[in-house]
Amino acid sequence: MNGATGSRLRIRHISPGKLKPWEKNPRKLKYAVGPVVKSIEQFGFNVPILCNADLRVIAGHARLEAAKRLGMARVPVAVLPLDGNDCDLFAIAENKTGELADWDTPKLKEILDDLRSEKCALEALGFSSHELRRLLREEEDKENAVPRLPSKARTESGTLWRLGRHRLLCGDSCLKKTFTRLLGKAKVDHVFAGPPYFNQRGYSHWDDYTRYLEDMNAVIERCHAVLKDGAIVVWNVGNGSATKHAHVVHHAGLLEEDGFRFVDMIIWKKSVPNFAVPRHANIKGNRHYYPAHQWEALHVYQKPGSMPTMNSEGAQYMWEHATDVWEIPIVPHQQRDFGHSAVCCIFRARPPCEFG
Repeated sequence: MNGATGSRLRIRHISPGKLKPWEKNPRKLKYAVGPVVKSIEQFGFNVPILCNADLRVIAGHARLEAAKRLGMARVPVAVLPLDGNDCDLFAIAENKTGELADWDTPKLKEILDDLRSEKCALEALGFSSHELRRLLREEEDKENAVPRLPSKARTESGTLWRLGRHRLLCGDSCLKKTFTRLLGKAKVDHVFAGPPYFNQRGYSHWDDYTRYLEDMNAVIERCHAVLKDGAIVVWNVGNGSATKHAHVVHHAGLLEEDGFRFVDMIIWKKSVPNFAVPRHANIKGNRHYYPAHQWEALHVYQKPGSMPTMNSEGAQYMWEHATDVWEIPIVPHQQRDFGHSAVCCIFRARPPCEFG
């Protein structure tokens, strides 16, 4: 093993085209290169790429790809006295050790709030727009604001949109006539639902929690009626900290009471915790134990019948998410690219939908 402890690194400036990416690099760069490009544009290329004597990249693949996108003629490179297995070992260690430190989120929020107050641009820090909204209370308030209604609504209850082979209906999911208008006599293979968490949002309307559960039960009954035997329902729900209700428990009970049988519960781990919940924000003052939320549940239940099988694409996805804890990468620019600030359900729903 060739140790480099105590040796001085010499920085050379080399054309990106002469550097050789590690063909076996196990790191996925799809979501990393764009933020690195922004960082280099704002702050410069301040961290050299690490290579061996043959100019095979050991660390800095994202920086190399960012440099190519920016059309840089030369990049700073530090050549390490490593070869053979040591290159692979250090490449893995360099990436893994960088993951071991956690953010002190309250301190991070304070720093970001200060930078924001000084009119500093935060887009080049590597955080997605969704993560920044979670960290900045001002942005969180904007995201949760209920927009003003237009003077004349284009869509109202009962409006059915035909989108190619898809159908989108505006209606009350508690009512049988809603499902009849949408489906006719057809049965469906899968239901993915994200019910409201009682009165957590400004558009909720229930006077009491009992009536809320009655409505949720009505929706579940309707779903059970339109599903084929053996079909799967995925029910995305999180606990209501603001209203102090254990939604995850209560909804599971409703699903079982209405004839569904339990398959699994998947934990959707959020990339960042939600520190905008008021009860957590006051933790230093009241000294009550109110942890910040960082997960939601995906209840997976089945209408009695034969278990569906997945096609090859679905099986590959499940192989990559083989446990019951899923940390799905944040989707950047959701409002801009998709017209909605929370499109995560599109990706979470995908595995159960991939039936052959």
